[in-house]
Amino acid sequence: MVREDAPVQESKRTTAAPDAFDMGELADVVMSVGCKDFGSSMLHFMNRVCGADHIHIFDIDGRKPRTVLAGSIDASDKADELSHRYLHARLWKYDRILNERIDAASTRRNVVHAAASSDPIEIREHFYRPGEICERLVMCGRTQAGFVGFSLPRSASSGPFSAQERNRLEGMAELAFGLVSKHYLLTRSRFDDTALASIRMIEENISAIDLPLSRRESEVSARIIFGMASREISEHLGIGYETVISYRKKIYERLEISSNRELLIQYLQATRNLLRS
Repeated sequence: MVREDAPVQESKRTTAAPDAFDMGELADVVMSVGCKDFGSSMLHFMNRVCGADHIHIFDIDGRKPRTVLAGSIDASDKADELSHRYLHARLWKYDRILNERIDAASTRRNVVHAAASSDPIEIREHFYRPGEICERLVMCGRTQAGFVGFSLPRSASSGPFSAQERNRLEGMAELAFGLVSKHYLLTRSRFDDTALASIRMIEENISAIDLPLSRRESEVSARIIFGMASREISEHLGIGYETVISYRKKIYERLEISSNRELLIQYLQATRNLLRS
């Protein structure tokens, strides 16, 4: 996935999707694949397709989603706030729509319509809130880049999605997933070559992204990310094997992760965000 956690801003606002959108706007999205303005182009395109006021795109690892794109059509930080609220309160655990799509593990990307009244109370209390969000459209599915989820909330001031808007998004679902998948694969291949080039580079990136780790924990993390086994790390740093194991456990606890893969994903995500800020 493209890692663009900072809010995507767009100056234009459309409260409802038009009867038809300009195919030039689709061309703009296609041309932006692999570029920094992809997030803004996708936001504007989704607004024109279905009238969504906000966009969230998630990279889903297991059952835990990670926001890779968040934007609001009114150029506010509302989408970023909603994303933080959803993840911080761990609302994905209660999200029936998301979990049903993950369980189905289907390659078909059906659009699911969720009104506030149909969601669990935990999501209604933390996500919708009175006067903020009316409802959302959700799409999930597997792509070449992994399991991807779209959440397209509609503001209360804009009112519910129409059947025409939902149908239009259904017709564009395969295209949307294809564009996001292609963008991620392109940007990931370019980025990973440098982000993982050397232990020194990884250590510098860990320092720059300010992970909550001590100096020694950062050194151990850098070597785990680089692909070293615990005994190699022990020899490389001149510390005991059991000490490396102890540092590994502390790193997992501090970062709330449970595997080397999650450490690598968190590092790559944070470093991509740093480079885009």
